[in-house]
Amino acid sequence: TKLRTLPRKSWVNDPHVWWRHPVARLLVAMFVLVLDMILFFEDPTNDSEVEANIPGVGHVFNFIFDWSAGAGAAVLKVFLLPVAVLSGCWFGRQVLHHRLLRDRLKLHMFADHKGTFALMGMCTLVFLLIAALIFDAIIGNDAGGAVGMSMHSFSQLTQCLSVSLDILAIMMIMDEVLQDRTHYGNWLPELKAVWIEGWGGWLRVVVVWVVTLALLLFTYVSILGFDVGDDYNRLRIGGFSEVGRAGVVSCVIFCDLCTVAQDWEFPSFGKTVQIDGRRILVAGTRVPEVRLDLLARLAAKLPEPPTWLRRFYIPPEFWVFSVTGAWLTYGPLLGVVLVDLVCAKNQLFYEPS
Repeated sequence: TKLRTLPRKSWVNDPHVWWRHPVARLLVAMFVLVLDMILFFEDPTNDSEVEANIPGVGHVFNFIFDWSAGAGAAVLKVFLLPVAVLSGCWFGRQVLHHRLLRDRLKLHMFADHKGTFALMGMCTLVFLLIAALIFDAIIGNDAGGAVGMSMHSFSQLTQCLSVSLDILAIMMIMDEVLQDRTHYGNWLPELKAVWIEGWGGWLRVVVVWVVTLALLLFTYVSILGFDVGDDYNRLRIGGFSEVGRAGVVSCVIFCDLCTVAQDWEFPSFGKTVQIDGRRILVAGTRVPEVRLDLLARLAAKLPEPPTWLRRFYIPPEFWVFSVTGAWLTYGPLLGVVLVDLVCAKNQLFYEPS
């Protein structure tokens, strides 16, 4: 009778729905990598030598890496770059995360310092774009979104970044499901015991790093090994039209979002405590979260500012950065979704010329 009165979890946050089974989580994450590689070999822009022109991305890229505009422009850029980075970090952490999402809206997924890195990164990119537009307006630069490299090279670069994040997600999810003894404790218990306790806990760390590096090497060689003019469809698995390629991109975006929703702690992304009292460790490490507090400790040793400057004083806790396993896995994937949306636009409106 007591069990019948317990509230039943919704499919939104129930870790035992079928599509949150460990096998389903691993298959979806690996399917994203397969679709990414298929899309890369199918994308006709990979065979293009025209200069890549990506509005927004090109502006930020040139702002950071192009220093050929002269001494005066270099001085202006040296001023704008740190201002944009520091402003983006401050706004993302103190305003967007702390004041809005954590304190006012009280979203549990942003409790304490969770999600600060992801929001700081996104806000920094926005502030860099604003700084780039200001810089271009002052010096009269009309390069726009041109990045100074061919579409072929730019596609290879972005594909390497995309598959790196896909492989990171696969390894993080694999490590999590093999550490789990709470949600699916009866799934492969012998393998989990070896995975967690082998070599005094170092087995999982070594395997994660070795497999990750091997997958990165294989995918990088596959991506960079194709040159302009190569026959991308010689394996007879492609020949997609722009509609077919847009469909593949749509599947990638859906699987990215599904990977995030499959987390057992979705949507709070809380810190899971196992039945034996342990916490899920970050893949490739022996710690439950990556925490950087060196700058905070150094700031705490500085003398307090005078009274008239205290309103601008940055407390030492501002410099504490921590990333849990969930945010380390899914934070970059949310950025990949935005990249995939741009890719979908390119597939729909691409015209060979």
